[in-house]
Amino acid sequence: MLDSIGTITMYFPFLDDESRDIMQSIMDEAENYQDFVIRLNNQVLDEEVPDLAIYFAIHHSALLLDMESIEAIGKKYGKLPILRPNLFYASVHQGNLEDLEKVHESANQVLATDPPDWLAIEMRFLKFEADLLQYPKTLYDTNNLEKLEELIQSSSEFEFFENILFDCYRERAARDGDLEVKIRSTNQAIRSAENHDDLVRLAWHLRIKSDYLRSSSIIEARDSLLRAYEVMNSLGNKAGIASTLLYLARLYATRGEYDQAIKRTLESIRIRESMDLPRSSQAILLSTVYIAIGDPNAGLEWARYAEVDFDSNPSQYPRAILNQAWSLILLGRKTEARVLIDTIHEDVMKSGLEVLLAWLYFVTGVIDLDEGNLDSATSNIRNALDLYEGKSAIENALIFLYYLARIDVFQACRKADTVTSDGSLPWLTLLEERAKSDDLPGILGLSHILRARMALAINDDDSLRASVDAIRTLSREFNLPFLDSTLDAILKSQ
Repeated sequence: MLDSIGTITMYFPFLDDESRDIMQSIMDEAENYQDFVIRLNNQVLDEEVPDLAIYFAIHHSALLLDMESIEAIGKKYGKLPILRPNLFYASVHQGNLEDLEKVHESANQVLATDPPDWLAIEMRFLKFEADLLQYPKTLYDTNNLEKLEELIQSSSEFEFFENILFDCYRERAARDGDLEVKIRSTNQAIRSAENHDDLVRLAWHLRIKSDYLRSSSIIEARDSLLRAYEVMNSLGNKAGIASTLLYLARLYATRGEYDQAIKRTLESIRIRESMDLPRSSQAILLSTVYIAIGDPNAGLEWARYAEVDFDSNPSQYPRAILNQAWSLILLGRKTEARVLIDTIHEDVMKSGLEVLLAWLYFVTGVIDLDEGNLDSATSNIRNALDLYEGKSAIENALIFLYYLARIDVFQACRKADTVTSDGSLPWLTLLEERAKSDDLPGILGLSHILRARMALAINDDDSLRASVDAIRTLSREFNLPFLDSTLDAILKSQ
């Protein structure tokens, strides 16, 4: 029997008796939330039920990203007006951006019928969330947001909607680059979801919290993420588990535990493939990690996968192209890389997203580095790092910092009389300090890799032995086989 959870029951006061009885009866029989949604969908598809029972079958399927069930229900009841906004919104999440306008149109049609306030709130949320998918490229309707806030504040019975509203604020702040508001909104969303036992959304907010905590406390981030995973597992939420695995992979990537990051990301992809959901975010992370550990062929393959599979997030496509360019530079195919950068340059500039501009700076800096233009490379990559300052995707900022440390080493190797002075290696020193202070074993290993490269270049056997010992120890203690592979390749090339 499924214990009563607010995600389901908080809507009960607004239901007709038959719809409420249907859902209560299914709760009494279901093993978990996922089983509840499956049973509700089956009953909706097999029997004649009230409109609100159909509406909430779509509603709960959407929370699980169960697109197959949404499509099946849509085929049978697609002409029912209150379903159409959710059906179009689900289509957008499957990559059909042209349906964004249909979300607005169909929601407005429902609003024009003067629906009950709770349903009006639902419709206005769909409009606002659809706008946020394109924000800041496309601005949201401020009048809609003001009306949404007014409705929620009009009665205490609508308080449970606040956690959804706070999450919308969080998404807007994230796209604005406002970390303070993002953190505050996330914490408010968590408290609201806890107060109303909205477990599905609680797990989502906890995943978000783990993401921004990575830049301040890896341990707290992990604890938040593991709590989210525990909730998702209890709900049987496959989509939520896949998403949590992606966040866990990012956490591993932040620590430089790239082999574990790859493993968790592949697990996330397998789950989302089984649900026929987009995998572009996972593919972008895989591409980035593979390139970072010196496998540009795999990085190129996954970046191309992301290009084909990009979803409704407008930042995924440019990132896929920029990762392809990064891979091609490392493969010695700079002409092709420049063509890709030129094709995506305007889209990046128009997007208004600082993270995309940072990646444009970074990849341009990688070309400069490859051509030996170290001053220009330093300027571009430092610009990328500055744009990432305070952002939650710290694993990417660490890659930028690693490349700046590489430039330190290249410059130092040109001046043999200064290589032993850490004062001439400011970025490498910063990388090492950051890795030690924040407990980032894989990143510390990469700094030793750079030390080993430098020792080989100037024939410093003592420094080389010390670096090799440090790398082997880190690899063994923290299960970082990529460090052994990278070191072996360096030693064999001499």
